[in-house]
Amino acid sequence: MTKQEVRNNIKYNENLVNQYLNTISRLRKKVNDLNSKINQYNSQISQLNSNIKSKESQIDELNRLKRNIRNYKMILQTDSQNELIRLMLIFQRTLI
Repeated sequence: MTKQEVRNNIKYNENLVNQYLNTISRLRKKVNDLNSKINQYNSQISQLNSNIKSKESQIDELNRLKRNIRNYKMILQTDSQNELIRLMLIFQRTLI
């Protein structure tokens, strides 16, 4: 192999290395961009999960109140006035 062929070969290899480095750099940037998007999605998911838990707590509280009201209505239909007053006091205490 002549000196010129060796130089050409070296130049070719240097160009290949530069191409690979550029490709690696572009791929790293893409990975970083995708990681950033993933982090944004994870944050949104976390917020949605918090919202779900909050709504579930609200539903539980509404169901509890609904049960209390249902019980209160049954009492109204079946008990005497004195019993009604006594149970209303109990009912008020359960809401506290």
